[in-house]
Amino acid sequence: MEEKVTPEVPEKSDVKPETVIKKSALNGWKVQLTLLAGIIVVGVIVLVIAKKNTTPNVTPTPQVATSTEAQNPTTAPITRKTYTNTKYGYSFEYPSDWTVLGTASDATFGLAPSGATDAAISVDVSTMVQDDRGAVSFAEYAKTAARNEIQNYTSLSTIKEITTTSGLVGYETTWKVASMPGAGGGSSVSDPMTYFPVPAKYGTGMLTKRLQIAAVTDYAKYQSVYDAILLSLSFTN
Repeated sequence: MEEKVTPEVPEKSDVKPETVIKKSALNGWKVQLTLLAGIIVVGVIVLVIAKKNTTPNVTPTPQVATSTEAQNPTTAPITRKTYTNTKYGYSFEYPSDWTVLGTASDATFGLAPSGATDAAISVDVSTMVQDDRGAVSFAEYAKTAARNEIQNYTSLSTIKEITTTSGLVGYETTWKVASMPGAGGGSSVSDPMTYFPVPAKYGTGMLTKRLQIAAVTDYAKYQSVYDAILLSLSFTN
């Protein structure tokens, strides 16, 4: 009898053809992305190196010192003296190389700079000149003081309240000044004069007094001295 040979049938694979195709495609994309990433990294490196090589060398600009010490030469500190008026009980500080053109009991005197014989600053205690308004506050008095007391001082130009180190309140003023008759007309503005009230024990009512400190000459030159005198003013008794 002839033997029947049964042909071998290949085993069926569990892997579907489309799955193999998908995996192959995915692997292809991974390779392409890896290559693309590598190209980008290399490009960035090249750009950084090129930029570094083309950046010009900039020499830093030297910084100029702006401190007070660098701009201003060192100067010796200003030494001061204290003037005390025994008649009206006030005092203030002034440069030690200036001269007081008066005594400790004068109502009116001047202060002369070093080497000068004429006053650059004047100090005066006088009775307040009242106008037809009668009794007014000291602030209101200061607004008309020079106009009422000094010839050719026609009107107030500026007024500024100031407070001394001791807490005394005064009023720094400037005034419009008419030219003297025959001088060709026109007007000017005065240098500052500052008014302070004097304590009532030295006079009240029609005898109320005020203290005036005025710049007489070269105010621009001696302004710092003038301001220092104002700030240091105080009544001692």
